[in-house]
Amino acid sequence: MSNNTQALEEISTEAAKIDEAIERAKKAVVEIENSVSKVSKAHGRRLAKAFLELERLSEKMEALGKVSEVVGDYVKNSAEYIARARGYMTGVCDIIGKPVQLKSGGVAMTAAGLADDGSISCFWFADQVMQQQNIPLAALDIAGDRLSPADMRKMLINNGDPS
Repeated sequence: MSNNTQALEEISTEAAKIDEAIERAKKAVVEIENSVSKVSKAHGRRLAKAFLELERLSEKMEALGKVSEVVGDYVKNSAEYIARARGYMTGVCDIIGKPVQLKSGGVAMTAAGLADDGSISCFWFADQVMQQQNIPLAALDIAGDRLSPADMRKMLINNGDPS
């Protein structure tokens, strides 16, 4: 073989090796592109899921904000109710066991306790018979605040008659 033929053969062999290397590189590029595509799709799905979750969380936060407002109103109303109840109970505690009288007047009575309906259970004597009635706290005064102790004793002894 001549040097030219041998050189051509070597070039041809080298060209074949280069072609094989190019084919392997093309396959590698295709594999890389496929991998990148799979990764991109996976990340795209993850990203889409993350956005959906973010949207759901945003809706939950909005709902929690509304719940928070309702709870805040409830707490405020409860605090006002508790303050009113505390004032009422203070009035009840101040009056229980004391002689009372209707603000509009009438016989002396004893405030015995708090009835189930929130009124004051009052007892008094009429014609030497014990009477009982539940009366709203707002309708009662402590009798000693309006009558002298002597008049109060007279009323109690005389079945409500101050004379």
